[in-house]
Amino acid sequence: MAVTLRYDWGNRENKTTGALSEPSLTDVKSGVVLALTRATTASVTDYNNIIKEVVSGEERYTGARRVENLCVQSNDFDTTWTSTNSTETQGATDPDGGTTAWTLADDSGGGGDVVIQTGIAITLKADSSYTFSYYAKADQLAWTMIEIDSFTVPASNTRAWFDLTNGVEGTTPDAEFDATGIIDAGNGWYRVWGSFTLTSDNIGVPRMSVVGADNDHTDQDDGTSSILIWRAQIENVSGQADPAPSEYQATTTAAVAKWYATNKSGAAINPTGLLVEEARTNICLQSETFSVSWVNTNTDEVLDTATAPDGTLTADGLSATSTADQANAIYQAFTGRTAAQATTISGFFKSGIGATKVQLAYDAEGAGSDGFFCNFDLSAGTKGTVTALAAGTATASIIDDVGNGWFRCTIVGSIAVGTVARFTISISDNISGAVFEAANLTDNDSIFCWGAQVEVSLNNKKSSYIPTVASSVTRNAEPNITTTLSFLDAAATEAGTWYVKGNFPDAGTAVDKILTLDDGGATDRMYLELDAAENVNFATTHSADTDGASDGAGVIAANTAFRVAAAYADDDVIAYVDGASSGADTAAAIPLADAMTTLRVGSDSAGNYFNGHIAEIIHDNTRLVNGTLEDWSNGLNLPVSANITGIEYPRDAMPTDTSRFNDFITDSGITKTGDLQLDYRAALFTVLGPGGKVNDYSLNDIFKRYFESL
Repeated sequence: MAVTLRYDWGNRENKTTGALSEPSLTDVKSGVVLALTRATTASVTDYNNIIKEVVSGEERYTGARRVENLCVQSNDFDTTWTSTNSTETQGATDPDGGTTAWTLADDSGGGGDVVIQTGIAITLKADSSYTFSYYAKADQLAWTMIEIDSFTVPASNTRAWFDLTNGVEGTTPDAEFDATGIIDAGNGWYRVWGSFTLTSDNIGVPRMSVVGADNDHTDQDDGTSSILIWRAQIENVSGQADPAPSEYQATTTAAVAKWYATNKSGAAINPTGLLVEEARTNICLQSETFSVSWVNTNTDEVLDTATAPDGTLTADGLSATSTADQANAIYQAFTGRTAAQATTISGFFKSGIGATKVQLAYDAEGAGSDGFFCNFDLSAGTKGTVTALAAGTATASIIDDVGNGWFRCTIVGSIAVGTVARFTISISDNISGAVFEAANLTDNDSIFCWGAQVEVSLNNKKSSYIPTVASSVTRNAEPNITTTLSFLDAAATEAGTWYVKGNFPDAGTAVDKILTLDDGGATDRMYLELDAAENVNFATTHSADTDGASDGAGVIAANTAFRVAAAYADDDVIAYVDGASSGADTAAAIPLADAMTTLRVGSDSAGNYFNGHIAEIIHDNTRLVNGTLEDWSNGLNLPVSANITGIEYPRDAMPTDTSRFNDFITDSGITKTGDLQLDYRAALFTVLGPGGKVNDYSLNDIFKRYFESL
């Protein structure tokens, strides 16, 4: 997949076909594509604090809303769909006024249902909830029936009926539906849906049926009985309070997902940004099943007993087995480790019955003599002091509230000697307790556990969750790269301004690159970085002249949005971070213009990743004055809205000086009106994603820029 930085006028979505088209005017500065080449699945936390798994190569937007359609050929019912006693013909008027709806009719074959079902069976995951939906309208008959078939649970022939004349549900649907509904889509059309939860991984099929009456699954077998259907969708709704279907996503031969910066009602949800991470491996096996690969000490487990942070019923209860004062724990052993290697240990935990504290320890042999540990209070959401044992190093402890009573608890450190280690999870009763301290618990006092992770960390930061089963799993790095630099003005490449808004979840000890413009390596480049002391630095490298830097412009706090505005020109390199600057480097040579070949968002050519979020990027081909840099770094007077609020942006944030935009306005053929204060800079692109619904606007309306997933 790819991430596109794009200029756009008007609405690119054709309401008849659902296809996206390019703007009618040619803009040579549009279509800057960042290639996202992560070859593995990955996880990300959405706007509901639900951990979502995304497919290989898909971008991740923390705090945004992901909508998917797992149903292929979602509006091509004569391709990979299979008819049973039915015919399907496209050309009926659809809810958008086009002719892409289908007539679903019986074929006079007699007997049985009149249905159309997916010819390609869909594999859905255990303990997850899904919603199947489609649009339907009465034609010669007035009833439709949803049927979920071929799954183990829900059972085959799980059905719900809908009255398409009166817009109401029929007979009480089968109990294996979690919820059902019918939504008025206008002009006699309704969107009917049913939500269900699986108990095991299954391959099954959804069905759309034309039926003669309520609580019936046949029709008149006359060759003409029909309803109209349009746009089928299956989406994962695990953990969502509202399982009703989301915006329709058109598919062809593969599933499709799109990210939104709004909730279902259209209100802004302000995502944290695009998540960029280095490669990591979770070596902790059975990360969600604590009865396999784990060893009990005065504990037992109740499997799949609570809703986990990913919305599935996969969290395990860890219970004490005695009222005696003793250690109540579970551990997993590891071999092949490297002494003194920084290791990050984490897991998701929640108070259970009679217990509210957990201790995490990572030591050499379970004796508590070499390693580190920390206690966490799952009621107060607080952490104790991360402590080194007699040998070993303790670097950091972190507790993150991930919603619904769950906390992700993390410790960072190393063992001093040897190649073996243990990760121990103990039920504790003391935030200041010693390692493996006996706890005063009652039999069956418990906590909930999920998502255990052990990863080697060069920067002492935890990464997004990586699920495992019987073997370790690696999530690949997240390079976001483009070699198309058409947004740069060739005549002014050696002077310009960068603006970045970002956020990083944890403090680290390594240098992380936020953004790099380079020659394919490190010979000629300019970059923004977060150093080991959490300072933001802006620097330039010249292969045959003096390098430049504006270092230590500001110390950034973890989990806090920061803004940096950095400008460059010959003998002039300066950066402002959140309104403060360390001053200009007045002896800096700017990298050779013709050497710049690659833009990297969140990394550099050596693979140093930001391990955080990028919310916005702006580039301007002029060296803006320091007052503007200070304003931008304070979130003031930006050329676009400073927040991620979707697609539409206000005019009141536009700069008043439009004189240097005139060439672009003339070249693009757009006439500037007297009362229009718009930013038409040809050399400006903005990362303001994730994408949402693009509303209709004329060419003389607001100039919109967005970060769209393709």
